[in-house]
Amino acid sequence: MANDVHRLHMRTDFVSRSGGAGTVATAAYNDRTVYQEQATGRIFDYASDVPPLAAAILAPDEFSLPRLKSDPAAFWNAVEGHETAALLHRYRRDPVRAIEAVENAQTALKGRFTLSNALPREMLPEVAESILRRAIVDELRGVVHYSIHADAGNYHVHFMIAGRKVSVDGAFGSRIFRQPQQIKSWTQGFRSIAADEQNRRLAALNLASHVEHRSNASLGISLRATVHVDHATAATSTKSPDPDIGISGHNARVQAENAEVILSNPRDVVELLFVGHRDEWGRSEGQLCRDNATLTARDIKSKIVKLTGGRDDIADIAFDRLLHDRRLVALGQDLRGNERYTTREYLDREARLVEAAKSLDRRSSFSVRGELCDGVIAQKFAWLNAEQKAAVRHMTGAADIALVQGRAGVGKTTIMQASREIWEASGYQVRGAAIAWKAARLLEAEAKIPSASIAAIVNAERQQRDHGTCARPELLLKRGQVLVIDEAGMADVRSMEILATAADRAGAKIVAIGDSAQFSAISAGPAFSILQDTVGAAQINTIMRQTADAEDIFVAKGQARHDAISSLAGVSLVERRAVVKRNLELVADINRGAGSIWRREAAQLLAAGNTADGVGEWQRRGFVTASENHDATIRQVVTRYFELRDQGEAAQAIYASTNRDVDQLNRGIRAGLQERGELVDDTVGIRIGGKSFVAGDRISFTAGDVTGQIVAGGVVNGDGGIVVMASPERVTISLDDKRVVAFDPKAWTDINHAYATTHYKAQGQTVDGTVHVLADRYLRSDGAYVALTRSKQDTFVYYSREEFANYNELAKSLSRAPETFAARDITRASGEVADSVRNVVLAGRRMADLLHAADARDRDLGDAERDELGRLRADRSAAAQRLVTAADRADVIKTARHAGLSWARLEEIAGVREPVRSPAQMIVDAVAREWLKLHDRARELWHRIRGDAPGRERQHPDYPAYSQERDSRNKLALALNAQAAVARDSLRHLGRRGDWKAARSQAAAAEREIEMILRQTAKDQQERPQPLSKMQASLDRHLAPIIAEKLRAVGGNIKRAAEVGLATHQTAAGLFLSDARTPELRTSLRAILHQIQAARAVQAPVAAEKVAATEHEKAGPKQKL
Repeated sequence: MANDVHRLHMRTDFVSRSGGAGTVATAAYNDRTVYQEQATGRIFDYASDVPPLAAAILAPDEFSLPRLKSDPAAFWNAVEGHETAALLHRYRRDPVRAIEAVENAQTALKGRFTLSNALPREMLPEVAESILRRAIVDELRGVVHYSIHADAGNYHVHFMIAGRKVSVDGAFGSRIFRQPQQIKSWTQGFRSIAADEQNRRLAALNLASHVEHRSNASLGISLRATVHVDHATAATSTKSPDPDIGISGHNARVQAENAEVILSNPRDVVELLFVGHRDEWGRSEGQLCRDNATLTARDIKSKIVKLTGGRDDIADIAFDRLLHDRRLVALGQDLRGNERYTTREYLDREARLVEAAKSLDRRSSFSVRGELCDGVIAQKFAWLNAEQKAAVRHMTGAADIALVQGRAGVGKTTIMQASREIWEASGYQVRGAAIAWKAARLLEAEAKIPSASIAAIVNAERQQRDHGTCARPELLLKRGQVLVIDEAGMADVRSMEILATAADRAGAKIVAIGDSAQFSAISAGPAFSILQDTVGAAQINTIMRQTADAEDIFVAKGQARHDAISSLAGVSLVERRAVVKRNLELVADINRGAGSIWRREAAQLLAAGNTADGVGEWQRRGFVTASENHDATIRQVVTRYFELRDQGEAAQAIYASTNRDVDQLNRGIRAGLQERGELVDDTVGIRIGGKSFVAGDRISFTAGDVTGQIVAGGVVNGDGGIVVMASPERVTISLDDKRVVAFDPKAWTDINHAYATTHYKAQGQTVDGTVHVLADRYLRSDGAYVALTRSKQDTFVYYSREEFANYNELAKSLSRAPETFAARDITRASGEVADSVRNVVLAGRRMADLLHAADARDRDLGDAERDELGRLRADRSAAAQRLVTAADRADVIKTARHAGLSWARLEEIAGVREPVRSPAQMIVDAVAREWLKLHDRARELWHRIRGDAPGRERQHPDYPAYSQERDSRNKLALALNAQAAVARDSLRHLGRRGDWKAARSQAAAAEREIEMILRQTAKDQQERPQPLSKMQASLDRHLAPIIAEKLRAVGGNIKRAAEVGLATHQTAAGLFLSDARTPELRTSLRAILHQIQAARAVQAPVAAEKVAATEHEKAGPKQKL
């Protein structure tokens, strides 16, 4: 074997338009140059990056467009145009599917592979071309565009293959790959060719190097291999040849070291994952179970890939090694059927936490006189409700540990303040702890409890335990101290175990207050839930934060709730607030419990895990808004923010899931302020971290400088304020706590705009005014609960139809439970409740498999499959019914959350709840029901006619009745097809998902009928349409609905076409229209007018169904049933 072994790294993937970047963008990146996409006009500029060593296009000799081989931009634009035309022609009878196919087309296969660093640089183009010609041009008859990159000694080739092979006549023909399995088998041969070509040249040069393309599993673990660091993975910025740019040098070196260790001695991956590297505190901690208490096999392999900087080729062999190590513990299957693992270290940590909690619970060192407790409550906190008073007595009890489970907005800060006074009156010292320094300062300001961050106390205790000394001894727990932990649900097992063990050792008391339904710990383990299972907790469920609305006032005056909702429909927030101001005394009584408050009831539903119903309370009152796309949703948030601001709503908060969305919202708010003249232009201010800051900007600090070494006055992470002065030498901030701090912008860059923030940072906040919540696929039940319970008054929820087709999809997404498993949750996942949950999940999974298989075959289920689907549906419903009728509802909710099921979803499966349907969905549901009725009736009538008069159906006396039924059915099918996404969901909701194919076929028949009528009309008027080419006819069929829809937005006025992004083209064949971004895809004015007339023809039944749906809404519950 050669002394130096180069491991061949190869990766392939489709270039898909759905990902936002097509072949032109990919080619520009690979060639590090500037290309323009003709269809959209977009320009992709990577010219500032390091250029490739060589780049070219290789094609079979008979390729009919040789001139394009020297012009990559023209070549890939031609590929894109050919693929669009081919898809439009292929799906010319199905407009919806045609548009979907064009927008999601996979136009090419891209990839990259490495070249041995031992090869001479000047030989790389020859080697790469020989590899690509053998593997692609000769074998696949494909056209490939390649670029060789050799900067920083990192030799690799980027390549991209046109999706269609070159036919005998030199044109593009059929697809090269039709199934993923074809790519997998071809890739194996490609790897062999790439290694063979390199090894032949290495041998000819008499170099002691060898390229190995086989996997670790086939080679055995004794192979010692050199490491290739993937440039695209190691550097997020391609503007520098230095692979350390973009990722810190430390992380890049660690990844390289990890890969070397694993490849040279795979046994060491065990130590790498279980022990890891020392952090800034001197701790040596492994990667496994650092962020999650339990892991699946997929999770573990993903961590190995990250450890090695993208080396997914060694994940399988490393995982096999891990399975044989006794420090990895297999816990068994979770409720979704996934095998889960944890580490012995984490199990021991959980056990120590439980043991420390039991030890504290056995002791009673903090006795408080009952009359003292009752006296403080009576004198200063007599207005507390019964639950709050019971919680104060529980907290101030004699036990050395006390827990309080309090819902969002129950007044947890108030009970901490009352308990502090009782403890201090009894001679105990009270200290506080919170997950972040900002929350600790807030606890100190509101409850008057001196506080620090949990991390600071934990690190002090660890240093004292490990080294016998610590830098901040004042943070150590001492006898007679009470440590109050706020938002304890966000504390992880490691931190809580250290605190509980230290309190047990020192003789201190732990009081943890939190809500396990809100955000849990970022690191491993739901410590608060484990403690509750161990020692119990006082419960506070009466929510006090939300205040009475105009609707609650009407209800208190005797109006029915649904009548109050109807009377306030369309009423502005200003008018609703005016009603509240006119009834302040009644509002005060309602807030104290004299009446019901719908906002509190919504918060209770969210707290109980019933997210769909909780969000539904806001949705039925018009507080949930949908927009067409993500950018429109952002604009809607910003627009409403300023509308409310103009109406006097000063206190507003905006929450989003991702930092990207937060930045976009911040930019929108700042732009609005600058347009109004309330914020000066960015040219007046300075740039910090790539963002502009001017005087008057709302900001927050994203890192802390408690000692004030850089930020004069000292700040903690999360501190917010207003920019007073911004110059290149000094930035002055007036903080929310009235302090003024300053820093040199060249020395401190950890600030950000703070008009919007993330859902996670919102936990613990209370907002007096309106909250705006941007909902997306990242927002789950815990985040929805947090975001929708911050405001005392109103909360608006915004979502994009690009992400959620309708409100029902949004409600399902928000109902997803987070996977916050403790190891003990897996080991104890047994019993009747767990078995029923498991049956629900497994039956649902099998049902989905059956339906997906039918979709893949593009035909309906067979009789045997229908029978199995019915049996599975019955079994799942029976299991769900056992759960919703179980005595211990809390246990069912907790167990179901571990399986990702909400209580609302269980009720839907059990058949005791109707799925949440938006008004638009209900309209389509009504149309779908009527279509199903006509569809079944027409089918039954046709079978009878055909049975009575086979071959003479048209002479049957019932044929006219059938023809009428068929025409009515087809018109409704056309109406459903116009809203395909919602209609498919409606048929699924009605249990007739398999009938969608029939609806599409009937809609096509209706279209043909309308077209025949229009043609006959044109013929009668002597206005014969000009003959069209096949391609133009295809374009007319598929583009006309889109163009017509846009033209309807301006009243059908051709002169205003440019206002909606349309372009007009006058040709000898007549007037044509197109999207301005794709002028080559045109459709005739005649086809557009036909489409508008066809839409009018099917509006009548839809309008009728809208009326029916409205009447359905007005009907009472008994009438609906």
